Amino acid sequence: MSEAEKIYQIITGKVGLKEDAEYNKLYDPKDLWGPSLRPLAIRNFKRLVAVIYYLIAAKNIQCDLVVGAGDSGIWLAKVVEKIYLLLDLKVPTILTVPIVRFKFTYLKYKDQPLELFDNSVLVPEVKKQLKNLNELDRILFIDDEIAYGVTVREAIKVILKSVDQNKISKDLLVTIVAENQEFNPNPFLEKAKANFYYFAKRTEGMNSIIDYITPWEIEQQILTHFKKEEFGPKVIINILLDLSSKEKELMENLYIPKPIFSYTYNKRASQKVPNLSNLKKEFQAKLDLWINEAIEEFQSN
Repeated sequence: MSEAEKIYQIITGKVGLKEDAEYNKLYDPKDLWGPSLRPLAIRNFKRLVAVIYYLIAAKNIQCDLVVGAGDSGIWLAKVVEKIYLLLDLKVPTILTVPIVRFKFTYLKYKDQPLELFDNSVLVPEVKKQLKNLNELDRILFIDDEIAYGVTVREAIKVILKSVDQNKISKDLLVTIVAENQEFNPNPFLEKAKANFYYFAKRTEGMNSIIDYITPWEIEQQILTHFKKEEFGPKVIINILLDLSSKEKELMENLYIPKPIFSYTYNKRASQKVPNLSNLKKEFQAKLDLWINEAIEEFQSN
């Protein structure tokens, strides 16, 4: 049994048990996105926190860089930062990159080969953000889920093009934390190896589960003013945490992500949602509570 599987079994045996019981009580196979969704998302989130805690506190891995890619990666990187601060540890350099996986959208390519987006356009900006990085030996990459590894590989390729080659270790290791969707980290990239720790396994018929942690009553006060197709769960979390999100453009009735982070959605929400500041405080308090509970549950016998 791999170390990742051992840790997964330990965590699932004692973290998020209350939420797991609630999820199983509410579960309806005919309504996967119904009442059982929130407890499932919170359970998975607490288990993600436990994996991060294990890696940086119990295993004591030393990271030069924490990377989050896309709208989920940006808020999860913030969570990693919160855990470091909670443990009174020095926070590594944190990089968030607006990786776009596919040119246009996979929906546009139905029954046709997918075309990968050229994320090298991000190199100039990433170079600026990483100019003070002294060395690059280990990266912690965080995401909500991982299927074929397109996002993580694209992000690391951009980083490798952006950092002085003399600063990059010949034994560069990328530690990936995400929901397991049968991802195999080997082989990874020519100039980097990877290992993979997961906090949850694929739930059939569902995706991006962890991004649905926002309480229903908070989410609805935002969605009252906007279309959920544009203001999805990741964007809502980013608004509530004062983080940016990828810009999108409407093409053929589809919202296509652009490789740009901006505060456009935050500004629109602040103009439309009268009690947004209170919703932010409420959500951030809940997030901090779940983080603390996850660590306490992991530490329990």
